[in-house]
Amino acid sequence: MSSMHSILESPPKKRSIVLTAISKVLFDIPIEHRENLEKLWVDELVYSAAWRKHVSQKVEDLMQKMTWVSEKRYLDAVVHKLITYLQISALTMYASFLRT
Repeated sequence: MSSMHSILESPPKKRSIVLTAISKVLFDIPIEHRENLEKLWVDELVYSAAWRKHVSQKVEDLMQKMTWVSEKRYLDAVVHKLITYLQISALTMYASFLRT
């Protein structure tokens, strides 16, 4: 028997309507996260090896996302500067067109 199998009887788990609705919008990520936590929390126990593995995966995922966000912010800043430059250029061209 695995540590993920319960030996105690537990009532069937009811899913919140709000969580279900939000999960559909977020591609079932909250439900997946809840199921992962339920696998760790069996019979009101959490085994430290499984918990450490779960937490280290979440930290690694977060670090990857933070790297992506910081790169995206840099790209957003570059795109913003480019758009600003193009707007100024367009206004300059429009003003010179109006003068003629």
